[in-house]
This record gives sequence, C-alpha cells and structure tokens, in this order.
Amino acid sequence: MRLDFDHQELHLETIADRVSEGIIVVGLAPYGIRVFAVRQRGREAEVETPSRALEKIGLWTLDALHRAYWIEPPRRAATDPSRWIREGERVSDWRQDGRLLRREFASTDRARAHSVVSIDYASADADASEPGIRVRNPWCGYEALLITPGSSDAVPVRDPRGS
Repeated sequence: MRLDFDHQELHLETIADRVSEGIIVVGLAPYGIRVFAVRQRGREAEVETPSRALEKIGLWTLDALHRAYWIEPPRRAATDPSRWIREGERVSDWRQDGRLLRREFASTDRARAHSVVSIDYASADADASEPGIRVRNPWCGYEALLITPGSSDAVPVRDPRGS
C-alpha cells in the first residue's frame, strides 16, 4: 500500500485479518517495523501505534480498505442499483461487463457534496503501469494505492462490520 498525504509518501505492507470479535489491520514499514495496529469491533476502532502522529494513518488505512473492499450495495431491489445512500454518503458505482470500475462517495450534506471520495478499480488491469486500486479521499487528505497481489479481480466483499 502507498499513502500520499501532506506532500509525503508512505509505503506500507498492510495485513488485515478477521478475528471472532472483528478485524485487525496491521501496517508495517518496508523494513518490518510495525507502524500501527487497528482493532475494529463493530463500529469502534482502537489504534495502537508508537507515535500519536501515526494514529490517523492507521484509521485512514482502515477507511481505505472498507471503502475499496468491504462496502457493497444494499441487497434490496432498487430502481438504480448503481446509486444508493449509505451512512450520510451518496454512493455511485460504474460497472462494465459486471466488473466494478469506479466508486464514488459524496456527502449528502450540500456544503460537503463537492468533495468526493473516489475509488478507481480499473487500474487493477494487467496493462496498468501501477496495478492496484486507487483510493482518493480529499476529506482526510490522502491518496492510497492498494496493491492486490495475485488477483486483478478485486471487488468489494461483505462488510466485516456486519452493516
């Protein structure tokens, strides 16, 4: 994973594991030192890190993983399954041949609606110069590139929060 924020670039190995009470996400620096560990139980997240300044990096990583992999459209039949409202955000999907190419999250609050969180799945194509999923979150001020080893078919799966 690569995070860009405040004109700095951070490279991390990120490991996510489901446990009986939720999910644990660990971020490791390229030289193997743990940067953070986030434990999420339900909607609560607890961050362990050697530096309080790195706490938001752990939360941003968890946020990027949720948005890119674990949020899925509601199961109910809708007139337009590519658009729905989730937790105060208007979510829009663009698909081609059944494959998710792009997802956007815009606040339902008109004052913040102009700032959109976007996820581009198209860069997961083998032809891309930088394969992976790109998450841009101007609300938090980061851009993340999630590298998905061994699979170019990364699509959202069940939300581990159970919501």
